[in-house]
Amino acid sequence: MAKLFSAQLLVACNTLVIFVCCYTGIDDLLQTVCWVAEEKQLMANSSKLAAGTVIEAHLDKKKGPVATLLVQAGTLHVGNVMSCGACFGKVRILSNAAGSTITEAGPSIAVQMIGLNAVPQAGDEFQVHPSESDARAAASEASEELRAARIAEMSTTGSMVTLSSLATMDEDVDTLQVCASRP
Repeated sequence: MAKLFSAQLLVACNTLVIFVCCYTGIDDLLQTVCWVAEEKQLMANSSKLAAGTVIEAHLDKKKGPVATLLVQAGTLHVGNVMSCGACFGKVRILSNAAGSTITEAGPSIAVQMIGLNAVPQAGDEFQVHPSESDARAAASEASEELRAARIAEMSTTGSMVTLSSLATMDEDVDTLQVCASRP
């Protein structure tokens, strides 16, 4: 029965249906995805400023904030200035999955990046900016949106918004920034 499913391809309107079971059909699925991408000429623009998503991030004792990024559009170069959620910084080091240092990362490439002022959250979107002031402004705007969302969450869950709860939120942000600025 598995061999029966692996060779079947059903075309309904503009939708391709590929029968896959746990043992077979994966090669057919990958081949069809590549064929559709080639046929529809689905390609990312590698000449524009980079944008993408943070996959994971952590604070390394020696290197500082380290973020694993997935570049979704454009090309990320060493030296680019970027904002990443409520964080910003200049790309100092890029390294690929093998751990070797690279100078640029194109679309659909995952890289580790060092150079942010704080540790971003997984799922944050990053954007390369033409100047550091633009990156700072984007990061502070995202920080204010985060703060407003926290206050709204506190008020809707029944928790009272007090001066001490606001001070704790500010201390959390300050602690992250102080830890990130240490060598």
